[in-house]
Amino acid sequence: MKPRFALVFSLILSLIFGQIISLIFVNFAQADSKKNAYSCIDHEGKPMTVVDTTRGRIQLIVWESDYFRASGWTPEKRCQEVSKRFQQFSDNSTLRFIANGMIGKYQVICVSPQSPPPSTNIVCQEQNLLMTLEPKDKPVEVMKQLFEDAVKIEAMPIRRGQAVLDLDKYFAVAPLMDAVSPIQKPPLIPEEKKPPQSGTTIECPPILCD
Repeated sequence: MKPRFALVFSLILSLIFGQIISLIFVNFAQADSKKNAYSCIDHEGKPMTVVDTTRGRIQLIVWESDYFRASGWTPEKRCQEVSKRFQQFSDNSTLRFIANGMIGKYQVICVSPQSPPPSTNIVCQEQNLLMTLEPKDKPVEVMKQLFEDAVKIEAMPIRRGQAVLDLDKYFAVAPLMDAVSPIQKPPLIPEEKKPPQSGTTIECPPILCD
């Protein structure tokens, strides 16, 4: 009786563990399918950074402003590079908030996985750098210009000189470009070839550092 009981018990345990492993794989697959996809597209003749979410496609940045024009970066190139960085930060789970700040002597826009306590600002770090600004730029005004849709629905509060955009809250209420938006992999705008990069740290022309 004991060997038979041990065999039955072993079969039951195998079935239970098999079900648990199956559920784990299903959960991982579902989580992966729900990832936001950032891309640079051509929308009505203008380069645009968009994000495909479970709700649909959301406009993030229309690259048509006069900011950064003196830096030599074309709107298409800015769109491609910033969209790529959005995706990298999203894949690394470090993209939740966007804010202006400082890294050394440079004015920057960066991302953060979490919001600081109410009495402090988000601290920008090199590993979370989204773009650098020119010294003469007004960072809050640049944020307003870039994320104008978020400003329209009052989704980007300003506190102590720092504009902070909570992407999760914005994506929950932002107007949709398409009612249903499958996850796609543009970019629809061909990427430009980039020159070889040096190993310098944050020494680069304003708008972007690699």
